[in-house]
Amino acid sequence: MGTLAAVDLISLRGGGCALNTSSALGRLGLHTAVVGKVGADPFGDFLLGLLEQRRVDAAGVRRDPTLPTSASVVCVDTAGESTFLHLTGANAGLRADEIGDGVFHCRALHLAGALVLDALDGEPAAALLAEAQLRGIHTSLDTAFDPSGRWERVLPSLPHCHLVTPDLNEAQAITGEEEPARAARRMRELGATEVAVTLGRDGCYLASERFDGHVPGFTVQTLDGTAPATPSRPACSTRASQGGRSSGPLDLRTPRALSLQRRSERSRVSATSPPL
Repeated sequence: MGTLAAVDLISLRGGGCALNTSSALGRLGLHTAVVGKVGADPFGDFLLGLLEQRRVDAAGVRRDPTLPTSASVVCVDTAGESTFLHLTGANAGLRADEIGDGVFHCRALHLAGALVLDALDGEPAAALLAEAQLRGIHTSLDTAFDPSGRWERVLPSLPHCHLVTPDLNEAQAITGEEEPARAARRMRELGATEVAVTLGRDGCYLASERFDGHVPGFTVQTLDGTAPATPSRPACSTRASQGGRSSGPLDLRTPRALSLQRRSERSRVSATSPPL
């Protein structure tokens, strides 16, 4: 028979690495835009309103009345561990032909949530990133945990990425390597220029031509521990400029830059249902 259990709080928040990345870059003074798909439902309304509130350009976000907005129920136990019940929803239906040429009007293109973008994963994502690189755009990719185990779908994209940022579980599944250093180096062998394997509170392991080593995390006051593991993120185009003008060459490949990114990511942690 069913039972009822009491919880301390139920709240609705926006999250996912496209929204989190664009919001963090916006706080750093950069102009950002998000490309993705939401449903014609209250969750979609909520996320579009949140993007407007954070001054993130949402012109590239499509609405599909036939699909629900992607969402996650995040259950946090007394030890602080999170379990995600995830609906891929409209994000999984985002196709390359729906993205348009506007995604290339930027200095950096971040493909967020690879491996839960079913219609885009594999060769379509690789073609998108390859075209961006041909146009001189800095490309990066962040994976999500793939419950289907089809990790090979990310492989075509790696040669077209300047930076790839899987977490340790994802890097292990993609490469078959257990240690962060070996996993990061293996992903470079598979074609990525730089790889940052994120390690939660321990920071990340960065493997690049100029640096190979551990970048420590920062000790911060945590407001909510559910955001870093959000499993759904659409493509995110970041317009990296300040005050409407180019701010010079974009270089996210140094230990100092990775350290700054980790500080930005951990400066404010919010809940993540539904994610974008």
